[in-house]
Amino acid sequence: MLLVQRSEIQFLRLSSSQSIWSNRMSLIQTWIEQDHALVAVDTIGHGIGAWDGDVRTMTKLFPFPTANMLIACRGSEIAFLSLIGAFFGDGGVRDIDQAIDTFPDRVARAGSQFDGYPVTEEMTKGELWMVGWSDRVNRMLGACREFNLAGGRILNPEAGLLPQAMLAPGVSPVLPLTNDHVMLDTACRQLGAMKDLGGAVTGGDLMVARVERGRIEIRNAGPIPRASSGGPTEPCADDDRRA
Repeated sequence: MLLVQRSEIQFLRLSSSQSIWSNRMSLIQTWIEQDHALVAVDTIGHGIGAWDGDVRTMTKLFPFPTANMLIACRGSEIAFLSLIGAFFGDGGVRDIDQAIDTFPDRVARAGSQFDGYPVTEEMTKGELWMVGWSDRVNRMLGACREFNLAGGRILNPEAGLLPQAMLAPGVSPVLPLTNDHVMLDTACRQLGAMKDLGGAVTGGDLMVARVERGRIEIRNAGPIPRASSGGPTEPCADDDRRA
C-alpha cells in the first residue's frame, strides 16, 4: 500500500516556501471508445526530493487491473500518492463507477493526513483523471475532478464525464488519437502550448495505457518531440512519422 507517512509531510513542512513539489504542468490525453480507452501522460516533473528546481522522471498514472480502471494526475506528486493510498482504503476500489461516486470521500480521507501542517497548494492541489470500464453503462468512461486535499475539497463538483477526446492542456489534436505517432505529435503541440507556463518541467517520454474490459497494457511510446519554435501549432520535429 502506498501511503504518505506523517514523517514525510513533516519533512515537506520545512520546505513549504519552495514551489518545487508540483507537476501541475503535466500533459494528459484521453481517447475513450465503447470497448477501450487510451490514456497518455508525460514523465518529467518536479517531484518529491527534487531540490533546487531539479526535475526527474515521475509516475503520473496508476492502474487498478482488478477494477478495470486507472488514474492519472496533474498536480502535486505527494497529493497523488496520498490519493492512491485512499483508493486502497476501505476495501479498495471495485470499478470506475464506485471510484467516481466515492471520490469526495477519498479526497477527504487523503486530506486528513495534512491536518495540522502549514501546507501550500503546491502540495495539495491537482486534477485526478479516472478512466475505466463501467458495468453501470456497459462501456468505457472517464471523469476528471479538480481537488485540493487541504480541507478535502472538490473544486469542480458539477463536472460530468469526459468526452471521447480530452486534452490537458487543450490544443487542436490530429484526431483520432488512436496511434502512437498521432499521440506523440499531439503531445509535442501540448508542450508548445505550455512553453510560457513552465513547460520546461514537462516532457520526457510519452507513456500510453490501453484499458479494456479485463486488461490494461502500459507502454512507452518514446520521447516526446519538440517543435523547433516551441509553438502549439508548429510542426513537430518528427511530424513525418505519422501514418
